[in-house]
Amino acid sequence: MMQIRLAVPGDESGIATVHVDAWRTTYKGMVSDEFLAALSYERRKELWERNLAQEDNLVFVAVNSDERIVGFASGSSSPKGGSGKYNAELTAIYLLEEIQGTGVGKRLVTELFKAFAGQGHGSVFVWVLEDNKSKHFYEHLGAQKVETAVVRIGDRDLNELGLGWDPEAFHRIAGPVAGSEGFNHA
Repeated sequence: MMQIRLAVPGDESGIATVHVDAWRTTYKGMVSDEFLAALSYERRKELWERNLAQEDNLVFVAVNSDERIVGFASGSSSPKGGSGKYNAELTAIYLLEEIQGTGVGKRLVTELFKAFAGQGHGSVFVWVLEDNKSKHFYEHLGAQKVETAVVRIGDRDLNELGLGWDPEAFHRIAGPVAGSEGFNHA
């Protein structure tokens, strides 16, 4: 049975392992092999130690029956895109390749969106590489294209799509929030 829970101190190594391994499978062919080979579990662990310590970050992990972290989703109350129309951001979601397509990603997004709703948020923004097949995952969950950008990863410039969940699409995932009648979610 897969458990979805908030990340806690001590989860950093497991999150870092998923982050590096998922980058190496997801971005193979999009990002240079040299860049992917240079990814470091230790540097990612340090990144996740900082991320978990930031007050406005939310991180959920998927833990398998062996207590191993096999996926995670993170978000922030400070979106970096969306032209001010969104009040939260899905900053990352990564799953080990063997877990992809099993529904765990949707469960992670649902828990993150429920937590955002509990904080009073009602819309979410996400950046995704245009060539990343996960853009279809977001679109299937109701995200719509909002903007585009170019991002440099290693030695390559890559097209990035900004996708957003408006309040209606957001609440289809997060569900109703108790006491939210009349609440402005924009």
